Amino acid sequence: MPRLATSSTRRYARTCVLIVLFLMPLTWWLQYEHYWTSDKLVYDTLVSWRSDPVSSDVLIVAIDELSLESLGSWPWPRDTHARLLNRLSEAGVRAVLMDVFFTEPARNAGEDKQLVAAIKRNGNVFLPVLRLLGAGMRGAVLPPLPELREAARGLGHVSVETDTDGMVRRLYLEVTSGGQSWHQLAWKLYQALQKDASKQPTALPEAFDTLQKNGDENWQRDHAVRVPYRGPPGSYSSVPYISVLRGEVPDVLLRDRIIMVGATAGGLGDKHPVSLAFTQGSMPGIEVQANLLDALRDGRFIVGVPERLGAALALLPLLGMMLVLGLLRFRYLMLPVVFSLVVTLLASWLLMTQGWWWPPSVSMLSIVVAYLLISWRSQAEALNWFKKEIEQLEREPQLFPVADAEPPPNWGDALHRRLHALDTGVERLRSARRFVSDSLKSLPLPLLVVADDGRIILANRLARQLERQQLGRHSENVSELLETLDDSIVFGSGDASLGAVLEQVHGRRVYGVPDRCYRLDFAPLHTVSVHQQSGWLIGLVDLTAENQAEEQRARMLRFLSHDLKSPQTGLLALVDLQRQPQTALSDGAFYQRIEQQVRTGLTLTEDFMQLAKIEFGAPVIDVVVLEDVVMEVLDQVWSAARIKRIKLSSELECEEGGVVRGDRGYVVRALHNLLDNAIKYSPVDTEVTVSVQEDVEHVVCRICDQGRGIAEADLPRIFESYSRVNVDSEIHGHGLGLALVKAVVDQHRAKIICTSTLGEGTCFTLIFTRYNDPGL
Repeated sequence: MPRLATSSTRRYARTCVLIVLFLMPLTWWLQYEHYWTSDKLVYDTLVSWRSDPVSSDVLIVAIDELSLESLGSWPWPRDTHARLLNRLSEAGVRAVLMDVFFTEPARNAGEDKQLVAAIKRNGNVFLPVLRLLGAGMRGAVLPPLPELREAARGLGHVSVETDTDGMVRRLYLEVTSGGQSWHQLAWKLYQALQKDASKQPTALPEAFDTLQKNGDENWQRDHAVRVPYRGPPGSYSSVPYISVLRGEVPDVLLRDRIIMVGATAGGLGDKHPVSLAFTQGSMPGIEVQANLLDALRDGRFIVGVPERLGAALALLPLLGMMLVLGLLRFRYLMLPVVFSLVVTLLASWLLMTQGWWWPPSVSMLSIVVAYLLISWRSQAEALNWFKKEIEQLEREPQLFPVADAEPPPNWGDALHRRLHALDTGVERLRSARRFVSDSLKSLPLPLLVVADDGRIILANRLARQLERQQLGRHSENVSELLETLDDSIVFGSGDASLGAVLEQVHGRRVYGVPDRCYRLDFAPLHTVSVHQQSGWLIGLVDLTAENQAEEQRARMLRFLSHDLKSPQTGLLALVDLQRQPQTALSDGAFYQRIEQQVRTGLTLTEDFMQLAKIEFGAPVIDVVVLEDVVMEVLDQVWSAARIKRIKLSSELECEEGGVVRGDRGYVVRALHNLLDNAIKYSPVDTEVTVSVQEDVEHVVCRICDQGRGIAEADLPRIFESYSRVNVDSEIHGHGLGLALVKAVVDQHRAKIICTSTLGEGTCFTLIFTRYNDPGL
């Protein structure tokens, strides 16, 4: 790993540790504060996810709108409550909790006596005490009338405490007022039920909420529990007060059930908002008591975790995030953050299922703040690194001419200026890359930039063209291309690396299609840091022209040493013979022989020069009407055909004359050579046929004779220079005619096909590309 990356990683890790050390005491301190709205929302949401059902033996007798309409406005006469209790006693209910205050004597003393008698008859009636909130009486408690107090099985307070957002989430099971302790009314009912069931009475649960002692000195609260509401308002079964009083509710629905009597009608001041997760409105106080009773009976109430333990738990997600980040080698930041947030919420929910409430907001906030601080420091570190690298880049020499750089902006803070410098540096790197890429693409030889494993990273236009010629597609690995150029180059054998194979084939000539020759060269590529090798630069130097020049030079030497030397040698031999009287020729025969040798040399020289001109010269391309060329050549060879009584036939079938593009002089010379050979090698009284045909894409010229033909084994070499397959002493030639024809065909990117049968004749077919000129 580069030293820069190592030092940067160490600084990054050190920054993360310092940020966490800074956040730990802050998180510990903030966890003592419970007035976080987010915690309340999380608590309400988690409570709403619980699926605890309401108890089926709890029935609410509701003082609702129907009852008020039937019995009149509140308060009702106490004999009405007495008749209700008598009705419930007759039905055989288990217990009755009345959330109705009886703190003042009735106008009719007989009503109080009736109510006392009804309470005593039932034996399991629980009555509330009233907390006074008036001026000068704040915190005082007013119990029921003495006779009612003695008749009731239990007394308790029904006060509720609201959180800062006005929601009732917790109740205090014990309050102290004026030196006297009062338990929650539902707790008194729960203890009585436990006693009736011969169960060991349960002690008050320990509470750790920080608000448990708050309040004025006349109203001290203790043993706070959080009520896990089992549903929105209206979840418990209820019947109207008036329906029970009239006997409309059958005894079977009342027998052995816990009856809770309280107000549910609006305007009686006994409704409370209990959860942010509920949208059904406020919950009556009597239903709050029912939820508390169920929580106590099932042991599913919730208490807050101790403060020190909660603060310690708040640190664990932050430390866990750092642990995961370290295990991931600081490569990912978002993943540990999301993981820690999810785990924090999951831990809070799991604790709640065990009856503990741990607020997760502070812990989650510390994780988010840590993420923001780490991201900020990472970006600052990145900007500093970019600044140093850009300054170093500016000191590097320019590879290409560039325009004057724009001055840095005189507005914005340091971030904007560094971003401008970064943009300038990136643009320079992009321009340098484009310059290098364009330079590679414009080089006049195939060039490839290859990784150590053989992957082609960059290839210029000629290299891609060579790939298409050799493979028919683009290659991903250089081994495929090199193996098609030379069968002896084999990759993947043993432990031979790309460098070892390139060392073996460096400077070797390889051959591609069509008939191209290359010299394979390579050079290693190194990175800037520590000169580490990172790849190879492979070039294929085109030696095709050099090979052709060597071949032409060899052909010239062969021509000078053999073909051109032969007529000169014949001339010297004639001179030597003429000097000897016994071998001397007549003057006429002597001069005739000299002329023949001189003409042979001139013809040979002219044919060779024509062949060289066609092969290496630049043709003058123009529109050529092939039928006109055929007619011209037929006129040129007519006299030679007439001497041998050979019939020349032409079949010209093109509507536009067979239009092609080419050098007219070259085409005339090629057709003349073919017709001259056809006449030369045909016996007398035969026929030579020339035809021109065309289709949508091609113009085809076919020349056929009735001569001796060419053996099938000789057909592959008839177009080679100085090659003569039908050697006849009567027919003079040097083997350059068909080579010249082949050179003309290649220059015009045409095709020539020869078919022949011994004793029947030979046919040459020339296929040119048709020229479709809209002006013709």
